[in-house]
Amino acid sequence: MSFSRFKLIFCIFLLTPLSASASVFFEPTLIYQSNGTYDPQAGTTYKLNTIGYGLKLGYNFHEIPILLGGEYFMTSNSAYKSSQTTTNSISGSENWFGAFVGFRLERLRIIGTYLISDNQEIQTSDSNGNSLADIKDKGTGYKVGVYYDLFRHMSLGVEYYEVTYTSESNVTAGTGFSDLSPNAKRSAVMASLSFPFHVLGEGKARR
Repeated sequence: MSFSRFKLIFCIFLLTPLSASASVFFEPTLIYQSNGTYDPQAGTTYKLNTIGYGLKLGYNFHEIPILLGGEYFMTSNSAYKSSQTTTNSISGSENWFGAFVGFRLERLRIIGTYLISDNQEIQTSDSNGNSLADIKDKGTGYKVGVYYDLFRHMSLGVEYYEVTYTSESNVTAGTGFSDLSPNAKRSAVMASLSFPFHVLGEGKARR
């Protein structure tokens, strides 16, 4: 993402409360993720189950049931399972940030997120543990989620996201992880446990 686009998003975030009555909230999140990266060019799928951590920061509008803000997410480094036959080990991690808009109805929230930048990093090593390559992929995508507020500061959610990778670097031939084609996609289903807190204007926010 260009620096000018980042500045625009940041300015919108800061100026939004000037045009409507809203409270500021933040929401740390623990996520279990089951995903797969599919490369149509190689016909290969790389699957991964892992734990992730996220944070939402945004506005909860008082007069209308709308949520608006940004979020960041990252996963721990975990082993991939490849549909290719290989003696090499493949592990990886991911992080992304995006802008979201949501709808709130009593205890239920529905949130859609545009993933501005998704970064996937893959490490491969041979059977002796020697490092072969450190592969980095970048792309954009979307995420949708449904969340149910169990308590005032605890919510359960189910999310789905999909990313299309547009660039890749540091690929080494013969590592067991092919050079991703421009149309390679990563998709995931996630279960989340989050903890929303209002830090400004909590008394007026409708929950």
